[in-house]
Amino acid sequence: MISVGDKIKIISMKNEPQYSGKVGIVYAIDGIGQIHGTWGGLALVPKEDKFEIIKEKNCDICDKRFNEYVNNPSPIKADICCNECNEKIVVPLRIFQATKNANFALLIATDGTIKTVKPKEKYFNLKELQTNVEGLIEMYPTYWQDNFIVCNEEGLLKDMEYNKLAKLILGVDLVGPVLVVPRPLLEED
Repeated sequence: MISVGDKIKIISMKNEPQYSGKVGIVYAIDGIGQIHGTWGGLALVPKEDKFEIIKEKNCDICDKRFNEYVNNPSPIKADICCNECNEKIVVPLRIFQATKNANFALLIATDGTIKTVKPKEKYFNLKELQTNVEGLIEMYPTYWQDNFIVCNEEGLLKDMEYNKLAKLILGVDLVGPVLVVPRPLLEED
């Protein structure tokens, strides 16, 4: 059932091929059931014209509304994500998981982004770890898929921002930037 305010995409309009593919918002449904909207000009006749209602969804990662196809955010603990989060977060995370003997770590920032970080030498030194977590380091007491979790030891005292993405990926509540480091980058074999 279509309602005023719904977003629709016109698939085809009888005798009006120029309307195919247009997207608009329904602003009125008249007394005989014709649908008027922001696609311009003509009204849609439901029994003659073809259209689809575009259902907007909320991305579980960035909280933005979107209407493109949904993506599976696995391994992130969420139900759906938008194309942007899939491209910038989910795919790099999957690559990190699939990489054996990774020579880089993942930095999970509070702004909802992740990036790869490499040590200057073979192993991360203390200064590099501190720089990445913006202060004194704490080795979180559990591992994530056999990787160390490094966070800011004074994050709560410094009132650092809650890291929602770290919660979705790692399943733990942390503040500030979080570094996920493969074991071989912190210790000798």
